[in-house]
Amino acid sequence: MHIKEDMVNSELNMMNGMVKLEVLTNHKTDTSYILNDMMGEKTAVLLEKQAPEGTYTIKYDRKDTKEILGYTCHMALVKYQQGNVLMYVTHEIGAPNQLSNEFKGLKGFPLEYDMTQNGVTLTFRASAISNEPPHPSKFVISDDYKRMSMAEYEEMMKTKSAGFPRH
Repeated sequence: MHIKEDMVNSELNMMNGMVKLEVLTNHKTDTSYILNDMMGEKTAVLLEKQAPEGTYTIKYDRKDTKEILGYTCHMALVKYQQGNVLMYVTHEIGAPNQLSNEFKGLKGFPLEYDMTQNGVTLTFRASAISNEPPHPSKFVISDDYKRMSMAEYEEMMKTKSAGFPRH
């Protein structure tokens, strides 16, 4: 995650770097893009703003703590209709982040979280923290990305997957 003022770039590399995903969020304008780089094909998909369906609750347990990268974190659990997010948050970092944008009222910066939806759990954990300013290119969508809406992206993915046999 790279942070500069109201801008956040969250990076995820999968399949040994064959698939790179970034979520670029401008908290000032409340807009986000998913930047996909799948084996050289680059798309920038505008995320439509949507709150989690239904209501959600946030519960904190200050007794359940762990140290992550030198920061004391305590447990925060978000429960909502689609699943749960179990987080370890610190109050020592006061920066914007995707989860506090999605779950209004979340207090603290998540350094570790597990997201569970439909029986699948993904774990994210900070691996390093630096006070060095990130390169400005982290907050710009370069011209080699094809910009599209979520509907256009979903249609493109349907077309690509149509060539694969189904069981």
